[in-house]
Amino acid sequence: MRNTFAKKRVWIILIAVLLVLMTVLFAGQLLKSQSRIQTVKTDGGNLYISQADKFGQAASFAWQDKWGKPVSQELTALESGKLFNNQKVTGYLTFRSSDVAFVHFEGDFFSGKTTSVKLNISSSVWPASDALVDSNSRISKINGVSVRAAYAYDTRRNADMKRVKTIICSAAFKVNGLNFYLENSGPRGKSRAVWRELGSVVDQLTDDPPDFSTLSPLLRCGNEL
Repeated sequence: MRNTFAKKRVWIILIAVLLVLMTVLFAGQLLKSQSRIQTVKTDGGNLYISQADKFGQAASFAWQDKWGKPVSQELTALESGKLFNNQKVTGYLTFRSSDVAFVHFEGDFFSGKTTSVKLNISSSVWPASDALVDSNSRISKINGVSVRAAYAYDTRRNADMKRVKTIICSAAFKVNGLNFYLENSGPRGKSRAVWRELGSVVDQLTDDPPDFSTLSPLLRCGNEL
């Protein structure tokens, strides 16, 4: 009886030790996972930016013949103010000549005097870039819009051709039938400022998304169609 009791006691101790080890391991993995997610507070909610293990590839998409030809023109200051609530945004718009429908915008959203966030906006027929956004990243809700954001570190050359450590972060979401892709970057030492700038632009665009139907493509494209 004593031997049987002793054996049971040994097994109970071994199981207890195993449970403790599994708990510690799980807690460590959880903390590691949480440390890879940066939280940026915005007026519209918390933006969670997950660390991506690697850079993805930009989306590719072929122009369809039935759309006619692509008609690309520069966004005017007047249109920028109308579309983006008087924020400074520069770039180029692309329409399809078959029905003068908006297809794509690519440019820069100036959230500061000298700094800007890369901005791609596409209609539902043209996918936005997904060069960095991690498919496993945590989903945020900003102004009721689901947003997926990620960041990664890279080494790039600056204007003086010196190699510097860089933080790159991006966000992607869909609203009002449009695909949005935003990307921001800067020195690794200023990562927090880069994340905050991205969060600020995401907040603005989800709260008051541009309406490209307000443009006058017939007047814009004129005889080019």
